[in-house]
Amino acid sequence: MIVDASEDYAGVGKSVEIKNIADRRIISGLHTFLLREKKQLIIDGYKGYLHKISFVNSQMNSLASGSKVYGVNKANLRGIAIPYSINTIEQQVIAKTLSNMDSEIEILEKKVNKYKLIKQGMMQNLLTGKIRLI
Repeated sequence: MIVDASEDYAGVGKSVEIKNIADRRIISGLHTFLLREKKQLIIDGYKGYLHKISFVNSQMNSLASGSKVYGVNKANLRGIAIPYSINTIEQQVIAKTLSNMDSEIEILEKKVNKYKLIKQGMMQNLLTGKIRLI
């Protein structure tokens, strides 16, 4: 599933990979396209990271048009070159590595948010005089 329109270039072309749908029908929402591969050259797990490749992203941005909302159409998307390894094992390794990194980033972001809340609470206690440093 890919976003075809956004208020900024960063949002155009963002994608999410929906796995294990087999032959089920999926309907995309407003300002999204559902894309399926015809030749099955790219493995599941790898497709969700395609929009993060700077080469793909720059192509998407160059195709986006508009003044307040930037968008691309399906015809433009067909012309985008997507780099990928023909070796499916290499694709699996790349996808697994990126997935693991995403998991670690998520854990670290949760820790950062937790520490921000602790800091906010400490500041509140210090500024209101509930806790005094001597």
